[in-house]
Amino acid sequence: MDCQPSEAPSHSSNKNQASIYSRTSSLYPTATPTLQTDTIMQDVEIIASDDVTRPTFDKFHLFLKVPIELRLKIWGDAAPEPAVIVQRESGKVGRQFRYIRSTGIPSVLHACHESRTEYLDSGIKDETLARRKMEHSVYKLCFGNKSGKACQVFWSEVDSLWALRHKPRGMEEQMCTNILTLGPLTGLKRLMLSCFSVSPTTMDLREFASFFPSLETLTILIPEKVLQRESTSSLELKPETYGEVSTHRLIEPFRGCVRVLQRAVNARLAQAKKKSPKSHFPTIKYRMEGQFKEKEYVTIPPRAVKPRRMRKKKVVDEDSEGDDLEDDVNVDVAGESG
Repeated sequence: MDCQPSEAPSHSSNKNQASIYSRTSSLYPTATPTLQTDTIMQDVEIIASDDVTRPTFDKFHLFLKVPIELRLKIWGDAAPEPAVIVQRESGKVGRQFRYIRSTGIPSVLHACHESRTEYLDSGIKDETLARRKMEHSVYKLCFGNKSGKACQVFWSEVDSLWALRHKPRGMEEQMCTNILTLGPLTGLKRLMLSCFSVSPTTMDLREFASFFPSLETLTILIPEKVLQRESTSSLELKPETYGEVSTHRLIEPFRGCVRVLQRAVNARLAQAKKKSPKSHFPTIKYRMEGQFKEKEYVTIPPRAVKPRRMRKKKVVDEDSEGDDLEDDVNVDVAGESG
């Protein structure tokens, strides 16, 4: 039996095998690419872990090199939301009221001297004031105390005032805390009063028309606890309709109580319009106090009762917000700080 050695593979056969191997490796990667992939994934994990320690880029040190026109545009786009200023009694010596801003002091008044100058009306004649008022809010220092200093910022175009209470003129000062002591706020457009602060039988809307000639809306706030006293049933409030309490969706006797108040105030309004047909009177709206505070993000800090020997310290704390703003803004307007 002849045993002949097998023929060596030809060159063309080797090329075919290489081609098959190439196509197979593209479908089924070998271990080497897998190791490369693992290495890449490890690198990704390392990079991801490094991101934790990377800077947050929350400061832009070259902002002052940006053209002034662009900087003013940036400040204009940072305009704060409208706010509610809440007036409350203050026990601090020399101060009758304290004022709480629902959104806090606007951040643009804290950023730098340029932003404060852009957003604050210092009362000094300024040719840029008209331009600034057209582009964004411009705040004024309002609600001064007996020393003549102001303690809160206010923009009458959009901000609202929740005043403590209103009593007609002629009553003794010790019997009432009167919103008329605020001074002639001719720019005020939105005023809120609690229903406890309004007496429909003595309310003189002509006084509002003369004292607040720009007043557009007078909102009467009704505390839920007042209605809850009228019934053992649970008071369930529906969403507001056009920014007012949905009276028609209340159940009795709650609906009847609200409508009695509405009829009494509307009667006084009709009487005032008849006596002063040329006067401008505000639109009167009715809202539930709890719904109003929730929707407008109004939080009133409680005023704890302290012993007399501790009362002085408490009074200083409760009014510290206004004092800090007053000192900060007044000094900066004068250009003594940046």
